[in-house]
Amino acid sequence: MKFCYTVTQERSGQTVEQILKETFQISSHLLKNIRLYGCLTCDGKKIKTNECVFVESVLFAEWNFNGKEAGEIVSDQIPILFQDECFVIVDKPTNLCVHPSRGHIQDSLITVLSGGNHLNVVTRLDRDTSGIVILAKNGYWHNRISQTEILKLYYGLVEGCPIQKEGMIDEPIERETEGSIKRIVRSDGKSARTAYRVLDYFDDIDCSVMEYRLFTGRCHQVRVHTSYLGCPLVGDSLYGNEKSDSRQDGQRLLCGQVQFIHPKSGDLINIRISDIEERLLNR
Repeated sequence: MKFCYTVTQERSGQTVEQILKETFQISSHLLKNIRLYGCLTCDGKKIKTNECVFVESVLFAEWNFNGKEAGEIVSDQIPILFQDECFVIVDKPTNLCVHPSRGHIQDSLITVLSGGNHLNVVTRLDRDTSGIVILAKNGYWHNRISQTEILKLYYGLVEGCPIQKEGMIDEPIERETEGSIKRIVRSDGKSARTAYRVLDYFDDIDCSVMEYRLFTGRCHQVRVHTSYLGCPLVGDSLYGNEKSDSRQDGQRLLCGQVQFIHPKSGDLINIRISDIEERLLNR
C-alpha cells in the first residue's frame, strides 16, 4: 500500500507522524509497522517519523500487510453487492455464521469468501439474520471505516402490529443473567436506542413488516427491543412468544440497506436489497 503527499502550507513544520495520523488516519500500530518494515521517504530520502517536513516537500510511505490483505473476491455462493480495492459488501444468507467458530470452521462467511485472503469484518450479523455485511480488505481500511458513520437499516417480520406505528425505543439492554446469551431490557443495562416504523401489515397472517434504524450497537438489539414492544420477530425462538417459537427457520430479520461516505474516494456508497419484503414473507 502506498501514500504520496505534498506538504501544504498548513502542515508545514509538522512531524511525519502528525501528518500520517491526521491526514491519513494511520493508527499508531500501523505507523510502527511502516517504520520497521516499510519505506518512508521525504523528497526521495529516508526520514524518521519524528522529523519535521516543510511546504512542498513530498512525503512517500509504502508498506505491505504481510499476507493480511485481500485481493479481488470471487464467489459463486455469496452474492457480492459492491467491491473495490478497499471493501467488499456481500449479501449473507441465513443459517451462516460470519466468523469461523466451533462446529462452523469451514461453513462461515469468512471461510467461504476468503480463499486464503484476509478479510476484516466491519459489520456482523447473527447466524440466522441475513442481509448486508461489510468487510474491509486490510487493517488500514478497517480502521478508517470504523471511524466513519454507517447508516444501517434492518427489516423484520413481526407478530402482530405495535400500537404506535413508529417511534424510538430508548431502553437499556443487559444480559438476563451473568454468562447468559439472552439479553433483556433492564434499567442498569447499557444504553440502547432503536428507531422503528411499520411499513406494512398483513391481516391474514397477523404480521407486520417493520424497519429499524439502530443508533447503538448492542448484541441482539433489534430482537430485544421489538420483543419489548410486544411484537417479537417471527421465528425468534429466544425472544419470541409461543407462536414465534413454533417457527423453526430462525428469526425473520435482515439488514437491508447500508449507506456511508467512502473514506478513500469520498463518494456516497448506498447499497440496498431490492426484494426485502418478499424475502421476509417467503423464507
